[in-house]
Amino acid sequence: MPFSIKLNNCDITVSSLAAITFNGTASDGDATAFALQGSGAATNVALKITDSSSKNVVPGQPSSTQKLIEGENQLNYNASLISTDDTVKAGSANVTTNFMVTYS
Repeated sequence: MPFSIKLNNCDITVSSLAAITFNGTASDGDATAFALQGSGAATNVALKITDSSSKNVVPGQPSSTQKLIEGENQLNYNASLISTDDTVKAGSANVTTNFMVTYS
């Protein structure tokens, strides 16, 4: 599932690069993916986020820096469910993550 984060009113004389850190609980089965939450959650399933270069976004670690342009910037990502084991049990797939933007 593609999604994006828009950064508005960027002044590249102040900061020309940005990195996004997605905070959340890492999956026990794959530390580079986010754990599903809540009762009735699918088992051995996690949420993987990748950036526009298809690089994994690891929970709690900054993504690759992206060069900004003056004004509005759109940072594109993709979220997908992955299996973390051969045996998967159906259930809900809810994840909460907060993100932090670091400018440099």
